[in-house]
Amino acid sequence: MKIQLAMDVVTTKEAIELLEEVGDFIDIAEVGSPLVVSEGLHAVREVRKHFPDKTILADCKIMDGANFIGRMAYDAGADIVTVVAAAHDYTIMEHVRVAHERGKLAEVDMMNIVDIENRAQQLVDMGVDIICMHASAEALRPNEVHINRIKRMMSVVPREKTSVANSLTFDTLDRVLVYKPEIVVVSVPILSATDKKDAAKRVRDIFESYN
Repeated sequence: MKIQLAMDVVTTKEAIELLEEVGDFIDIAEVGSPLVVSEGLHAVREVRKHFPDKTILADCKIMDGANFIGRMAYDAGADIVTVVAAAHDYTIMEHVRVAHERGKLAEVDMMNIVDIENRAQQLVDMGVDIICMHASAEALRPNEVHINRIKRMMSVVPREKTSVANSLTFDTLDRVLVYKPEIVVVSVPILSATDKKDAAKRVRDIFESYN
């Protein structure tokens, strides 16, 4: 399983400083949507410049204009870019095409999808590389994890294409890791810690106990 750090910060400087501190313990550096909104793809370019060997995800949450937005994000240095599952099929297929032409990965965010199994199968058939079961932080009660939605997605999607983002904490990580999705998105345990390096190491140790 891979650790994806959601860098939900608002300045590129914060993101770079965070990665300098914890980068050795994470596999995927996510330029989170707050940072994309705050500073645009400049943030992706700067993270790529400072960390040329790190896998970078740009959480653009594309709804339309996949050719234009996706192309810009990949060309800025992102290895993975997100599009929402509620987008039109043609938008998602165009996103996949743009990604694959560049040798990159297309990710779809399943947030708020009701017909999980059907939509997940459609996305697999469209050639999507990563399918993420994402729960909005606003929709989660303290220490809640939408396990049923995660299990429903994973009943359809090959494990190597799965990702889970549920505002996980040290108290809830185990509840997801037992299912062994390919990617697990972590932010709260690291971003909220005073000693972020120690927190990231602790997260890595928990992952390794399952790997």
